Amino acid sequence: MYDDSEDEEDDVGYADPVPDDMYARKVGASPKPPADGLYDGFLKKSKSMTDLAVDQAALKQVCYEELQKIREQGKENEDQWQDDLTKWKNRRKSVKSDIVKKKEEREQIEQTTASSGGGSGGFLRSNRR
Repeated sequence: MYDDSEDEEDDVGYADPVPDDMYARKVGASPKPPADGLYDGFLKKSKSMTDLAVDQAALKQVCYEELQKIREQGKENEDQWQDDLTKWKNRRKSVKSDIVKKKEEREQIEQTTASSGGGSGGFLRSNRR
């Protein structure tokens, strides 16, 4: 009635697929040194104080170049944003001036029809609604 096969599967353990340090010592395997040659067994070679100063100067130069790139990107982004804003403002002005022109034309047509004896302009007003 009950199937105990699932419970048995949970109890089965598997070996760790990553060999540990003890296994490496047993079989005599040693880690491979990296390409830069700074690896000596387990510890990196020490550096002299002059090497550290050269490394720090190189790091400062790299950081400075990265900051310059970031500044340039920021300036380009700001310029692009200003250009987009100017385009948007010009579009808004253009649309607004078009609306004003249409309104003036409509009022002029209403005035000419009213003055030419076409009535009170009620026909145009009723069609506009």
